[in-house]
Amino acid sequence: GLLLFGLYSVLAGRKFGLNENEALVAASKELGFAVGHASAQLGWRGLSSRPTWRILAYSAEDPPISRSLVLIDAIDGTTIDAYVEDNPEEWISTSNELDGLEREAGLPESEDV
Repeated sequence: GLLLFGLYSVLAGRKFGLNENEALVAASKELGFAVGHASAQLGWRGLSSRPTWRILAYSAEDPPISRSLVLIDAIDGTTIDAYVEDNPEEWISTSNELDGLEREAGLPESEDV
């Protein structure tokens, strides 16, 4: 039993080829839209415990129009799968909220670029 576990550990142990930032860049290239907020989580898949980055990304609009989940292989950087959908969440516009806070604080309002 111990020999089998040792063999499995040697076979499953791999060096990462992608860090979190590189995985976020790979996901944004795959999506085809400008990414705003994003989050990365490292998980493992399969019996060989292959490391996989799970990237949750929102489009850069305010509020975001699209959201996506992209699975990136953490060893070779290939895209395993990508899901994109319209954002079903209700968001408030943060730029309008910030303008209101600036007015309340007596600060000059920021200009839209």
